[in-house]
Amino acid sequence: MERRGFLGMYIKREERGGEEKQGYSIFGWVSPSGFSFGGGGNIDSSRVNYLFVLACLPGGWCAGGREGGELYPGTSWIGYRPFWTTLFHLIWVSDLVVRAVSGNRNAGKELSWVGERALRLLVIPPCLSLTFFSFFLSFFPLDDFGFLFWVLSVISSFMMPDGGYYSSKKTDDICDDVCGQEATRAALSMSRLRCILRGFDIKAIILLFVIVPTCILGIYLHGQKISYFLRPIWESPPKPFHNIPHYYHENVSMETLCKLHGWGIRESPRRVFDAVLFSNEVDILTIRWQELYPYITQFVLLESNSTFTGLPKPLVFSFNRDQFKFVEPRLTYGTIGGRFKRGENPFVEEAYQRVALDQLLRIAGIGEDDLLIMSDVDEIPSAHTINLLRWCDDIPQVLHLRLRNYLYSFEFLVDNKSWRASVHRYKPGKTRYAHYRQTDDIFADSGWHCSFCFRRISEFVFKMKAYSHYDRVRFSHYLNPSRVQDVICRGADLFDMLPEEYTFKDIIGKLGPIPHSYSAVHLPAYLLENAEKYKFLLPGNCKRERG
Repeated sequence: MERRGFLGMYIKREERGGEEKQGYSIFGWVSPSGFSFGGGGNIDSSRVNYLFVLACLPGGWCAGGREGGELYPGTSWIGYRPFWTTLFHLIWVSDLVVRAVSGNRNAGKELSWVGERALRLLVIPPCLSLTFFSFFLSFFPLDDFGFLFWVLSVISSFMMPDGGYYSSKKTDDICDDVCGQEATRAALSMSRLRCILRGFDIKAIILLFVIVPTCILGIYLHGQKISYFLRPIWESPPKPFHNIPHYYHENVSMETLCKLHGWGIRESPRRVFDAVLFSNEVDILTIRWQELYPYITQFVLLESNSTFTGLPKPLVFSFNRDQFKFVEPRLTYGTIGGRFKRGENPFVEEAYQRVALDQLLRIAGIGEDDLLIMSDVDEIPSAHTINLLRWCDDIPQVLHLRLRNYLYSFEFLVDNKSWRASVHRYKPGKTRYAHYRQTDDIFADSGWHCSFCFRRISEFVFKMKAYSHYDRVRFSHYLNPSRVQDVICRGADLFDMLPEEYTFKDIIGKLGPIPHSYSAVHLPAYLLENAEKYKFLLPGNCKRERG
């Protein structure tokens, strides 16, 4: 083996299958204590194709990390291995380094237990960083990184106790006369610096050390925004809905209203079942059930002791059941135990609970041609919409409801595009409770969707961690109560996201905070009748309770 320089080329010749092979590492570091690491490949290749990690114990014994973990005296070569194997050996090698240093004969004493642990913390992160960096280099030609090795060699010249020889292929022809001279350590270091600077490409340095890190940091901080802004490129808009006009006035008879929609009138209204999965939205559930109470045959509510993300949660409805005595005679309440599978896709748990809600509906007594409302708690159909659909004949088998889309309160009107709520004429064995698009028909102006409409900051934080899109909480400071309060009053996005739209026109049109609305016209009647109790949902009252 030949070692040339503190940072530079290590060459190892060996015979494999009767043929002489050569190898090299493109860069590496050998400390005075004998620890080296780097990346390498075939001598006749222009690309790095494997990594090596090496620990040399005092006395010249080196661990190369080969299978079986044998120790090789005087060797500094590690053979070909998958990347994950290299990482495994990295931890083992780091441990050898710590043992070598902690028991170094030159130190005269061993490190304490605390000192050894501290040394591990100092050794392993740099090793991991350099290993991943080596893996990154494996995708690029060596010549593209010549200037990087020049910079590293300058650093190494100040770390070497006895000096050394720089050995980059790129500069040997222009620096041999300088770097080979004998001089004092300071003069030799300055000579090296001058010869290295002769080969610097300032544009490449700016690219690697300024532009590339800035881009990586920008992608890390704002990658989600970039993805959503470019959504029109990689995702086509869904098929447009068939909009059914909605006619209503309190002074117009039901027969006339049904006729305006092209439907007939029934002799008696259908039974109506309102089924929801419940998490912690006590205030919104109260407003919902008060709005629909005159026309609902059975309220069906399923609650779990687990969030969709696998977090344990209390049975909030059970604790607050006394607030809903007005629906008790018509209430079918069920609970389901969570599976608590952390790390699983939250939509799996959500689907599991919706299947259980199907069973609860059958227990509640739903039958053929009954009207079933499928929507989240915060998607509230208007009372007159449900009354119209239960009286009119020949309505579509499945009908989505277009709702006014609000955020945080009825002060921030996002748009009129909420569509997931739906009404079904129930068919035993065929109707399944779901929360996705199930038909092309949608009924215009059918109610309100008030998302994240909570009384307390703690309820916002809980939902951010608990609902199906918890992955949007990319940084822990998103959950800071002061930040949450500030975002609410500004009408900004809790997750610092761009609008979820399919055209650049719509995305740009919705950039920035939601405009304040000061209209409280055509809101749920119970909300206005109890305005003082629910003032946090009305315009001009953005402050939320702490706790």
